[in-house]
Amino acid sequence: MLHYQKDAIDKVRKYAESKNAEHTAYLEKICKPFNVDVCLLINQVLSKPITINLHTDRFSNNGKTVMGNLLEQGQYHGQFRTGTTNGGKSAFIGGDRFLWEQRIFFDAYPPESIDRPKYGALNILIQHLMLNQNY
Repeated sequence: MLHYQKDAIDKVRKYAESKNAEHTAYLEKICKPFNVDVCLLINQVLSKPITINLHTDRFSNNGKTVMGNLLEQGQYHGQFRTGTTNGGKSAFIGGDRFLWEQRIFFDAYPPESIDRPKYGALNILIQHLMLNQNY
């Protein structure tokens, strides 16, 4: 892990810790009418897998498909490196994606960095299906 990636994680963790009591109180308020134990809910969410959704047939800036690069390079790269996106093409210095990432990661990433986070989604359903289908 690069030093600025660790710095980004540390900064986000520090911010999250500073908001923990406030966010826990908010969750308790929302969950109370449904008799949901907030600590149990948090532990359940944190134990679920993250799914990265990608378009394997899209072409990267090197002319190869995402799948071709994944097979050749053995790792998945984000859009700052590949230029591949399913949305706005703003992964460049000064672009909307760049400005958003600088803000949410407290300017931890150097502007010229192409080794930025990959994004995924909390996958609660797949864990449920796997447990119930005995995969």
